[in-house]
Amino acid sequence: MKIKPSKKRPIKHVSKGFALIATITLMMLLALLSVGLLTIASSQVRISEKQLFAAEAKSLARFSLEVSLGQLQCELGPDQRVSANSGILSSGTSEGSSPYILGAWNSWDTWLNRNNSSGMS
Repeated sequence: MKIKPSKKRPIKHVSKGFALIATITLMMLLALLSVGLLTIASSQVRISEKQLFAAEAKSLARFSLEVSLGQLQCELGPDQRVSANSGILSSGTSEGSSPYILGAWNSWDTWLNRNNSSGMS
């Protein structure tokens, strides 16, 4: 019986664990990327909601201003009326006994026009 000399095969360094490590690393990278994108998206949603609420508040404020001006015009009467502080009846300043009282006068009234024309002459 002849024993054949065994030829030693060159040992290949097969790294079967490299693929597993690379796959896990890529999965972690994708998970980190998705969490980052989710965070950015949620912050953008919050910012857009705040802008929407601000625009709604601004439009409601403008609407309430229009309503209050319309109510004021209804209370004052026709367009020939003028509103002014009560101080115009005294020395020309509004620092009298009741400076915050607002009055409405008919601008076509002869008494008001007579007082203004005599003061200018």
